Amino acid sequence: MDAPAPAEPTPDATAEPVPVALSDAVREGVFDGVLSLVAMDDRPHPAHPVLARGTVATLAVAQALADAGVTAPVWAVTGGAVATERPGEVTAPYQAAVWGLGTVLALDHPATWGGLIDLPADPTAADLAVLVTALTGDEDQLALRDGKAYGRRLIRAGTMAHAGDAGRSSGTGSAGDARHPHDTGPADDTRHSRNTSPADDTRHLHGPGQAGAAWRPHGTVVVTGGTGGVGAHVARRLAESGAGHIVLLGRRGRAAPGATELEAELTERGARVTIIACDVADRTALAAALDGPAPTAVFHAAGVVHDSAALADLTPRALAAVAEAKVMGAANLDALFPGDALERFVLFSSGAAVWGQAGQAAYAAANAVLDALADARRARGGHALSIAWGAWDGGGMADGEIGAWLRRLGLRGMDPSRAASVLEGALENDETRLVVADIDWARFAPAYTLARPRPLLRALPEVQEILTAEAGDDGRDGDPGLAALPEEERLPKLRDLVRTHAARILGHADPEALGAGQNFLEAGFDSLTSVELRNALSKAIGLRLPTAVVFDHPSPSALAAHLSGRLGRTGEQGGLSTLLRKAMRDHRVHESLVLLEAAAGLRDSFGSPADLPALPAALKLAEGPAGLPLFCMSTPMALGGAAQFARLGAAFRGIRDLYALPVHGYAEDEGLPADVAAAVALWAEIVAASVPPGGPYALLGYCAGGNFAHKVATLLERRGLPPAGLVLLDTFLPDDALIDDLGEDMMRGMFDREERFGPFSDARLSAMGRYYRLFRETTLEEVAAPILFITPDTPLSQPAPERWRSSWPAAQCAKEVKGDHFTMLEEMAPSMTEAIEGWLATLDR
Repeated sequence: MDAPAPAEPTPDATAEPVPVALSDAVREGVFDGVLSLVAMDDRPHPAHPVLARGTVATLAVAQALADAGVTAPVWAVTGGAVATERPGEVTAPYQAAVWGLGTVLALDHPATWGGLIDLPADPTAADLAVLVTALTGDEDQLALRDGKAYGRRLIRAGTMAHAGDAGRSSGTGSAGDARHPHDTGPADDTRHSRNTSPADDTRHLHGPGQAGAAWRPHGTVVVTGGTGGVGAHVARRLAESGAGHIVLLGRRGRAAPGATELEAELTERGARVTIIACDVADRTALAAALDGPAPTAVFHAAGVVHDSAALADLTPRALAAVAEAKVMGAANLDALFPGDALERFVLFSSGAAVWGQAGQAAYAAANAVLDALADARRARGGHALSIAWGAWDGGGMADGEIGAWLRRLGLRGMDPSRAASVLEGALENDETRLVVADIDWARFAPAYTLARPRPLLRALPEVQEILTAEAGDDGRDGDPGLAALPEEERLPKLRDLVRTHAARILGHADPEALGAGQNFLEAGFDSLTSVELRNALSKAIGLRLPTAVVFDHPSPSALAAHLSGRLGRTGEQGGLSTLLRKAMRDHRVHESLVLLEAAAGLRDSFGSPADLPALPAALKLAEGPAGLPLFCMSTPMALGGAAQFARLGAAFRGIRDLYALPVHGYAEDEGLPADVAAAVALWAEIVAASVPPGGPYALLGYCAGGNFAHKVATLLERRGLPPAGLVLLDTFLPDDALIDDLGEDMMRGMFDREERFGPFSDARLSAMGRYYRLFRETTLEEVAAPILFITPDTPLSQPAPERWRSSWPAAQCAKEVKGDHFTMLEEMAPSMTEAIEGWLATLDR
């Protein structure tokens, strides 16, 4: 698709029947995956020529599949939309819009979006063979070239200085921060890259920037969006650096707020200023506006952001409206000043096209095309630089609600002068594509990777360290007085502290807006804000808290009680934990479980739910339109509880309601079930209290929790409230000898995750001892509900033992998912979600 020429608008095609027809065609099918090739149609769309037909068709496919309830992963294939090393690889820049669209779908629909694959213009048989393999791999953004797969990565661009300072971008690999030598604080100036998968052989998109004579602005320089927040900052730096004549283009021209003041400011700095009202998407008007002294450089900063839109609400018209100024403007400027007509041609793209931005698929799609246009212009011999910016302070499109979302995510606003310095460095070093953003990785990385793995970040060592640790602040700045307070004084202070931070994060001025017993998720918390609350509390009280602490303690009162119990014991490890670790090292796991059950015998017990002061509630982790709510029962090992389903819940959001059932006895003041009947009766009562009268539902059990879920199904069937289905995740029968063989591996995996799910207090470990005994005593009966049995594809240890897989003879359906016994519910949760949802969807019908 060549640069779109001006065209008379044709009737809008936003209501094409394609989504409806496709929905009807696939609604009755069961799919393991969807491979969409429609993005490769590069012809201009008849109603919206700024878009390729394939982009609109890809949107229609995604909407139709979602409407039909298809939960298999969707992969989109493009051809010549991205470059690995040479800009000449980009032969279809308008197809890159699908890459921007895909980055947002991976955020908004992490369980059902598979990924993106780019083929060369003339794919070989080897490329197609690699494509088939890639569909089952662990990469989600790939370019296939000469029979090799290149995975998309962010890598450090190296030190980048402004004019007059030493420094240039690095050759390959990671070379530290790109910051002004006198700046303090982190800056992330990162280059797009794709590297051979799976090895981490990171390469630049087109090789390192070529350092030469320092480029200085001179003569006439054009800035589109010149009277906007970012454009005005760029104009100021151009005037300071020597531009003699600055032409500011904008839709409102001199009528734009602050235009007169900006003109006076630039004039005072020595530049002649021309402000012109012009729609850069109109090539005729743009040519007339620039019919004067030939510019030496163009900075294209024009663009608009629309309100956030869910996939179902996104239309071709909305895609085109955002693309008009961004894409059509860039294409028009490229056509008016081809080849080497300009010394510098700079496009202002956005990080939304790199890591995505929730609800901003149209904006991400438009900016992704800018990156591809820069590659295409380079291939024709002209200069081009596309910078995917993070947020700028001091006005711009990252203000208001979007700016608040970015800051919560960890994308901090950059000081404009600092951002302009990085821009100067990029111009000196003759770069083509950069990402420039100030990122708080400790906040960004855990939230960004909660719902699914993000291979994009794998080449950044500091990010991998954070993800490995998954721990909060070390807490040395916490309030030391809290731990010294007696319990009756500490608890209300902590409750107020939790409510204050939670209310602030949700945007409430008054902590009273959040009730002490209100469920965090029902109050509006999600995976991002939950991590933010964890971080704030870690710093405030001086404790390292697990990532999923908000999922595990779902209200201000519950969380305050947990924190109070931990304060005063910082650095101490329970006696049971110490003994259990030693037993594991000495290969005496079975003896240690006997010890845990003995400790459980010293705690209070209950014989029925009626013995408890109140019935515990199920924790809602996801909400969606599908008919069957899913109630999940975790392993009763020490790492069990709602936190174990945090990633599964994140992946199910927007699909169906998902609840986690509590494991009673994890807290010190909670009694333990006296026998199997008491435990099963409690879980059954919680489910019965949560399901609408007569409403359908499904049960899920993980590990030993699967046996208890099976017992709950049996009891509820007898009571006339049968589940529509039962999902068992890597569940072993109580008499399976494999449990003894795998005991050490499972215990080791449990302790490896203590920072994330712990701490493993004496209460948790003794509860584990009780539930382990009950698991061994469980006897199972047949259930009428159909059973889906899911196993992982990877053993816990290598070399793999001769027999390591669990089995369930009574299962009507069996599936294998990615990961091992633990990771299948962690970083491989999207694979798990696909398997579960595909089966549940058949029950919905």
